Amino acid sequence: MMGGELSVDSVYNEGTTFHLRLHNISISSIVVQKEEQLVNKSYDFKTATILLVDDIANNRELVEQNFKDTKIKVISAPNGKIATQIVESEDIDLVLMDIRMPVMDGYEAAQIIKSKHKSLPIIALTASVMEDEFERIKSQNFDGYLRKPILRINLFEELAKHLSFQEDTPTLVEPLKEHSLSTKAQLHKEFILDKLKNDIAHKYEKVQKSNNINDATLLSSALLELSKEYEIEYIYEYAEALRSAIEIFDITSMKRLLSEYLELSSHLK
Repeated sequence: MMGGELSVDSVYNEGTTFHLRLHNISISSIVVQKEEQLVNKSYDFKTATILLVDDIANNRELVEQNFKDTKIKVISAPNGKIATQIVESEDIDLVLMDIRMPVMDGYEAAQIIKSKHKSLPIIALTASVMEDEFERIKSQNFDGYLRKPILRINLFEELAKHLSFQEDTPTLVEPLKEHSLSTKAQLHKEFILDKLKNDIAHKYEKVQKSNNINDATLLSSALLELSKEYEIEYIYEYAEALRSAIEIFDITSMKRLLSEYLELSSHLK
């Protein structure tokens, strides 16, 4: 369908090489960020026991690795049915629950657990990118959700909402520098503020709800247009950074940049 070719060179008992050729395809290189630019919050969790429920052993192992240097004990279960039994026999402080599993899925297991332990936090683990899936999760016995693949920082931020911890001094994202405004931006400051807090803010809120690449692209385009029209350098730099992250599907950078959106207006005040 893309006009490409797939070929193979193979020698028995020596090895095989596959060649995939796609012509006239636009590519972009992954931008490697400096380590100090990333948010690096460190949570010192107090002693707790987590029940991790996932039917795939490798998934469980990957999540468990995040707790090796913490005081958190992890108990694993391969399906929802076993998870409901463990909750009755162990002192569990929080449940990490996969949604799609054989024997008993996460929805049914969460319902059973919540019927007896209403205050026990249950965090959904899902590979879905569909907005209606997240809406269903939020309305059915879950206290939060995490998308797979699960990043340690996102995992710990979610756990911190439900478990006791001591937060170490974080290494913050490099703060936005003070910027002087152009004469044109100074003259239209109130109008620009209104755009950031209303029209463009609606696009930002839509991205926050949908996590949709197209919505994020519309947001970056609106900011680029505004920054060019009124010669606002720091908004232009922000919009360009967001656009670059979108183009290479750098989800971590997109989340970081979106978390800084509300700071854009503060420089105009």
